[in-house]
Amino acid sequence: MRKDRRYLDECGMKLIMTIDCRWSNEEWDYIGIEEWPTIESLEKRAIFEKEELQTFMYVESKTYLGMRVMGEYGKE
Repeated sequence: MRKDRRYLDECGMKLIMTIDCRWSNEEWDYIGIEEWPTIESLEKRAIFEKEELQTFMYVESKTYLGMRVMGEYGKE
């Protein structure tokens, strides 16, 4: 866990939000929203998860890419 956290910090990832879905969703325990400085840092992270941590031997996940949009309901 420490190695993972250090690597996330090195890549510049910011955890925006984590939602506990266990009480209402049978598919996912948690949903997280992360912010990455570049697509390259996210790609670097994916390689680290696959090769170093072997994360997907233990968990299942989905990734959706998007961009932060601030409108009348939020402020940057």
